[in-house]
Amino acid sequence: MSEKKSLTKKDLVKSYLIWTFFSHCMYNYERMQAPGVVHAIAPSLAKLYGEHTEEMKDACKRHMEFFNTEPNIGGCIIGMTLALEEQKANGENIDPEMISSVKTGLMGPLAGVGGYDLARNIVSNCFRNYFRHGSRR
Repeated sequence: MSEKKSLTKKDLVKSYLIWTFFSHCMYNYERMQAPGVVHAIAPSLAKLYGEHTEEMKDACKRHMEFFNTEPNIGGCIIGMTLALEEQKANGENIDPEMISSVKTGLMGPLAGVGGYDLARNIVSNCFRNYFRHGSRR
């Protein structure tokens, strides 16, 4: 039996930070944020599957399908996707279509929640605090 492949917290944080800072750097109108997804998870996929393997190529192709969500909340989807990829790399019965379905199924609902939450909570709290306390110069 081969050694269990696992991602560390450092691997997940690295993918999250790459997503956060570069999710829109490779934005295009055919696949939207898909290049950003692949860019963010590529180091973790390479750790799970090896750098130049067929499994790595298949995973990259799988994640180049259309993806578009609210960028600040998209990191959650990246984490869930990597958890499924980790299980698949360890030989569990995870269908590649299920990984894609989970990822694409979450992008719309979380985009709606993330966009609304950010606008309603963060921005409104900033303005409310500013007007309540004024500028203290």
